[in-house]
Amino acid sequence: MNMNSHRDARGRFTHGHNYSQGKSRGARNQLQADLLQALADDFAEHGPETIARTRRKAPAQYLKICVAALPTDMTLTINPLQELTDEDLHARMRDLEQLYQNAFRGQAGVAGRTVAPCEDDTAETLPALPAPKSIS
Repeated sequence: MNMNSHRDARGRFTHGHNYSQGKSRGARNQLQADLLQALADDFAEHGPETIARTRRKAPAQYLKICVAALPTDMTLTINPLQELTDEDLHARMRDLEQLYQNAFRGQAGVAGRTVAPCEDDTAETLPALPAPKSIS
């Protein structure tokens, strides 16, 4: 059996051995930080002129750079009510109930029903909204 010097008699890695033999911890972050700093320094010195020259002489490359500068991951919230708490939703329901009641205030009501005006100047009887459930 061919035992490497970094393994013990049972084939286990010895204490203090770097198992992966790969890049050191933090190397990617350091490389990224160094690259971004170099680009920032270069841009501070040559940025606006280089951008204008690239736009004129190589518009396809200019557009690639523009797209690469855009964020690659974006969170889009379609439903703004999704992030509201139950208490916020109940408060909005109470507000809507109040708006509903105020919209038809002054109209003649019959037995828990509200009379709503129609386009042809007649009246339509609408059922009243149920009372909101209590908030626990």
